[in-house]
Amino acid sequence: MFINELYYAIKIWKRAHKTMIPPIGKGKDLHILANGPSLRQLCENNIEFFEDKNVLCVNRMVETEYYTKLTPLACVVIDGGLLGTDRNMTEAQKEVARTFRENIVNKTMWDIYLFLPYASKGSELAKAVETNKHIHVIYLNTSVYKGKNRAIEYAMWNKFWCCPRMENVLVASVFISILMRFNNIFLYGADHDWIKTVGVDDNNNIFTQNKHLYKEKDTKYPYRINNENRCMRLGELLEEWACVWNTYYKLNDFAKRNGTTIYNATKNSLIDAFARKLD
Repeated sequence: MFINELYYAIKIWKRAHKTMIPPIGKGKDLHILANGPSLRQLCENNIEFFEDKNVLCVNRMVETEYYTKLTPLACVVIDGGLLGTDRNMTEAQKEVARTFRENIVNKTMWDIYLFLPYASKGSELAKAVETNKHIHVIYLNTSVYKGKNRAIEYAMWNKFWCCPRMENVLVASVFISILMRFNNIFLYGADHDWIKTVGVDDNNNIFTQNKHLYKEKDTKYPYRINNENRCMRLGELLEEWACVWNTYYKLNDFAKRNGTTIYNATKNSLIDAFARKLD
């Protein structure tokens, strides 16, 4: 058993790109702004709350007016559609990626850390942000430790040789924030209430309503497995979501061992892994 664990560890160590996350958060708090629909109301009614705080944003918040008002210290992007790394992108999807690139390059007039998957190095987005001296790119080692030894896994996380399974951008953001050594991390817009919007049509296709901060209208779209060009089955979807929640439980444990406390400050959020703090 231990030989297998050691094999996994060595394999990841050899593959890891030697990169570091700056420990800029010691003694400080961080506010992660996920793009759930609850964040829209919070920003519209009380944007001043965040203006003197350390903020990390994700994905397409760059395209909103709040990006320049809040001047985040970091932004995390792992969506292949925004990175331009997804295969077989439609013209509409390519336009979304172009719009994102233009916004982050043209709007960013302060120093910011931009976290991208290492696989996106050389992508259209990576090339575009090189033209802005204020954007400091840090590439993520996205390999996942497949062993069962929690101590070895956490040790490699702390070395930034690998990451937890990055099922979504919030997982990536929480992990990065822990490694930045912030004392307290607060989550906003982390609704994670997708299960309330899931449906099955007459052809047994699974769909949901895509609700985000930056979308005025809710968009109904199917869950697809891109590499198989088919819709996901409900059992597969629930299994995938279970992996997301299990990762949150593990991240909470990892945070505590690193002296970081994570608070879920999102009202009615379905994430039950972190302590609640609803001020």
